Amino acid sequence: MCLVVKVFIAPSDRLIIAAVGIGGKGEVDINYLSGSGNADIAVLCDVDDRRAAKDQGKSPRQNITRTTARCWIKSTSISDAVSVATPDHMHAVIAMASMQLKKHVYVQKPLTHDIYEARMLTQAGRTL
Repeated sequence: MCLVVKVFIAPSDRLIIAAVGIGGKGEVDINYLSGSGNADIAVLCDVDDRRAAKDQGKSPRQNITRTTARCWIKSTSISDAVSVATPDHMHAVIAMASMQLKKHVYVQKPLTHDIYEARMLTQAGRTL
């Protein structure tokens, strides 16, 4: 006899994630996060509209924006975390802005370009 049990995941148990940089490695991250069944990608942020259109619809409640500032506005009330897969020189900047909004971050490597940036992110992480 085979017993099949379907587990219900309450909406409050799902992570609401904003993705900044959604091409290349960012697309892989989005597919992994949305495919886990435990997360919704609520905000997509990329300067390239073609990449955003390709990933549209992977989550039922997505907003797409081209600018990071609008991403923060849309994500401040709904996001639990931010996935950062932008060009390397923007990783620390976007991670710091996200951490200042009390969001958890997942950042592709390299996280920073120098020790000063790493120390600033470490200090910001301690205040969360």
